Amino acid sequence: MMIQLVSDNALDNNCRSLELSTGKKEIRIFIGSAFTSVCVKNASHSVWRGCGRVFHGNDTLAQAVASYKDSAVKAMIETAMEIVAA
Repeated sequence: MMIQLVSDNALDNNCRSLELSTGKKEIRIFIGSAFTSVCVKNASHSVWRGCGRVFHGNDTLAQAVASYKDSAVKAMIETAMEIVAA
């Protein structure tokens, strides 16, 4: 499975917004100082729906990986973790 980084935006106050895609699925990740939000869009959806799942506390991206069952979504979040760590 090929994961493509669609966008990576640095926002104010050390926040970051990432969008990744596998072709069939897309995710948007907002990483803020207080929380992280992960929104998944399947190929069947034509628009983004809601703000997705929200995670608070320490290691929010690790929490996100643990909360999804879909291996493609897990892989995209893990890729985002590598991008943020670099």
